[in-house]
Amino acid sequence: MQLAEVTAYGLPRVLIEGWQGRQRGELLPLQVAAIQNGLIGFPGQQASLGNLLISGPTSSGKSFCAELAIARTLLDRRKALVVVPTKSLVEELVERWQTVFAPLNVRCRGLTADHATSAVRQIGRGDFEIVVAVIEKGIRLWRRFPTLFESLGLVVIDELQMLADSARGSELEQLLISLRARHEGPRLLALAGRVSDRSCRQLATWLDAGVVAVDQRPVDLWHGVASPGELRLRSFNTGTEVEEPFGDGDTWEDIREAVVDAMVAAPPPTLVFVKSRAEAVRLAQTLASRLPSRLSETTLHALSGEEPSRLLAQLRQVLSAGVAFHTADLSVTQRRAVEHGFRRGDIRLICATSTLALGVNLPATSVFLEALRYHAGTGNGEPVPVPVPALDLDNMIGRAGRFGLSDQPGRAIVMAANRLDAEGVWEMYFSPTQQPEITSVWASRPVVDRLLAFIVTGCCRTPEDASRLWQHALDPDRESTDSVIAAAARQLVAAGMIRVRPFGETVCWEPTDVGAATVDSIFAVDEAIRLLDRWRQGWPTAPEAWWAEALDTPSWRAPSGWLSSLERRTNLWVRRLYQEFADDAKLSEIAGHLPTTHATVPLAFHEAARIKAILAFREWQQLTSIADLEANFGASLGAFQQLGRDVAHRLRGMAGLMRAARLSDEVASDLENEAFACQMGVPRVYRDLVRRAGDRLGRRDCGALWHAGIRSLDDWRQASLSRRESILGNKQICQDIDKLIQRDVEEDSMAYPSATAIVSAGDDHLSLDIDGSFEGDRFLIKVNGQPVRLTGKSFKYLTKLAHGRVHGDSGWVYKDDLETGFNQARYLYRMKSELAPSGVDAGGLVENNRLGYYRLAVDPNQIRLNRQLLAAHPDWEIRSLFSEESSAVH
Repeated sequence: MQLAEVTAYGLPRVLIEGWQGRQRGELLPLQVAAIQNGLIGFPGQQASLGNLLISGPTSSGKSFCAELAIARTLLDRRKALVVVPTKSLVEELVERWQTVFAPLNVRCRGLTADHATSAVRQIGRGDFEIVVAVIEKGIRLWRRFPTLFESLGLVVIDELQMLADSARGSELEQLLISLRARHEGPRLLALAGRVSDRSCRQLATWLDAGVVAVDQRPVDLWHGVASPGELRLRSFNTGTEVEEPFGDGDTWEDIREAVVDAMVAAPPPTLVFVKSRAEAVRLAQTLASRLPSRLSETTLHALSGEEPSRLLAQLRQVLSAGVAFHTADLSVTQRRAVEHGFRRGDIRLICATSTLALGVNLPATSVFLEALRYHAGTGNGEPVPVPVPALDLDNMIGRAGRFGLSDQPGRAIVMAANRLDAEGVWEMYFSPTQQPEITSVWASRPVVDRLLAFIVTGCCRTPEDASRLWQHALDPDRESTDSVIAAAARQLVAAGMIRVRPFGETVCWEPTDVGAATVDSIFAVDEAIRLLDRWRQGWPTAPEAWWAEALDTPSWRAPSGWLSSLERRTNLWVRRLYQEFADDAKLSEIAGHLPTTHATVPLAFHEAARIKAILAFREWQQLTSIADLEANFGASLGAFQQLGRDVAHRLRGMAGLMRAARLSDEVASDLENEAFACQMGVPRVYRDLVRRAGDRLGRRDCGALWHAGIRSLDDWRQASLSRRESILGNKQICQDIDKLIQRDVEEDSMAYPSATAIVSAGDDHLSLDIDGSFEGDRFLIKVNGQPVRLTGKSFKYLTKLAHGRVHGDSGWVYKDDLETGFNQARYLYRMKSELAPSGVDAGGLVENNRLGYYRLAVDPNQIRLNRQLLAAHPDWEIRSLFSEESSAVH
């Protein structure tokens, strides 16, 4: 089937012309089968499109099927959410689709842990057409903005086999259960790798989806095992098996030497997967020393702005031979530079850990790999080598022989230590009788956590809802009984996370602020309960103790490679702790999270890793250079960034819990400031400046400003442009930051009335009717009887302010009760802008007491709220303001 033929399905010619080069003008067999099964509808028909499961080996064309489905969705004026397994794939798809859909003026946004919270807010208010998110962030969107899914026309789940992942599979299944339970939810497109026929049928039935499955690759792949003296290969498409001599020796060292020789001789581009980050660096250095010089100039230029470090020097060294390594030790910028360099042909060989295993489009002619990876142990958290799951290995070897790179078959070789190991590898991964299975891990997560998530997102209001949702699980026969669910509900009530109200002959569950904050955090229910109980007994004063609090939970795992066995056995970091905090009150607060024998008996792995993290973070926030951090802690920039994001997420979750439990707004604000400092690796004083500057200021820039004496937003404003330019070395960045700051100042000045001339509340000439009805993506209210249509964010703000004006003693609403974050003034400005056409005096509509509280300047007697409709509003925050029993219009 020719690509041009899809014009008959209504897709615009401008998109098809852009696809021509990438697809060579034709569609692959899997893509043709998907179209014939309704991927983009049918010519001349307007029937609704059903769910679809597409299964096929890597490089069979699944990603382009998603692109076609997105195009169909956009033409139907609906939005799309794409959930993928890795950050690298998010960046790649956003970059690609911003170009592909540019003729349609489409806003494509990415969402990973590396994206600012402003991206979450943009998505939350619907400022997008396509969102590409990693699994965790896609689930977080569902929890935080459940009404967002009302505007979606398509949800794409890439690498559906992640359902079997022990770390992320349970939450992914819960997201899919919630989508299946919706009567008129978005269409679902699930993309899976090569799985067994049994799993494919089971998944299709579960998702109520049509099936498109192929077991052939457009470009064949010879894959197999290399052991001392022998290379055994099998054709992916035909099943033909061949054996070749391999190397001269019969030891592990001999096989490694033969594999290195094969890597050097392999035609580029080549990928090598190894089990550890240290091994990836060592192997890259070995290969670079054996390959002729081939300077990767473009990639080196992309790294020119990175802060000097030992790891960066090693990367630059191997790039001189066109070789690179790709591990979690690299910063986000460094990893992107390596990926782009490989795609351009600037880099001919990459040594990587499994960070590249899933989904990233890095086509290669040859792949070499170890079928092992490090996994955090279930005991004390110490990483141990375990076999790579068959589904993941399929993705690794699938990088070889990609369509569009070459018509010649690819080659993928797994290294085995001996003949016995080779037999085991062959039987596990390459035997034709072995077909990967997808098994549910949803039941591995506590019932109480799953139930709370359903309640908070509005999917579950009654015990009957819960029973129905549990029956929507992939494997419901193994799931909990009604009595177990009821016990979980009682636990949530006792913990103050949900409340129970009578509802006819049954009961209705409603989330409390504490329950919503728990779901929005990274903590499990039992962790949140333990934290809140501890805080009610007292709160530590030292920031270092806050970090200990954030990391002292079972769900935290140290990054792989963060702590060596030698460091743990010698109790190195406990000794350093006592040296750093000798005769300091902080010591007792930190030591309170350790066993009483910590000074004499080596700590467990996760305990020692936590102490090392606390000491490392002190220097990270003090702007210690990356080179010194590497020397002092044996950890690279990437490790600090990863750990910083993790700790920051936990600190923000703690702040949310503390506010929800009404324990201390002041401590919660301190925790948010500390979260910023941990994530950025800079002192807290830079929070306001960095926030207003968007992504223009990095850690290295803040270090330069610190040493120049510019340590706040006011300092920045007072410094001349020439001085700031001399400090940062870039005039354009300084000008961009000034524009962003000025924009915020203008919006703030329009949102805040004068502190000395606050308008009196109670405008006798203004009436508001708020009933919660909506038209399209706008919510209808009436101002003085005149209809006005507001966006979801503005409607939420106005409803909360109106509710506070009617029911509050004074009518004041605290800013974080409107929305957690820093942009309340900006959203209030937008709300008033949307109200302006009705003739309302926008300038005096909202009062501000300059202490963080707002009040609607309207007579409470002129505000009418339709409680019955608002109690059923799709946004749970609005629903929670109104009781189920009341049906009166106030």
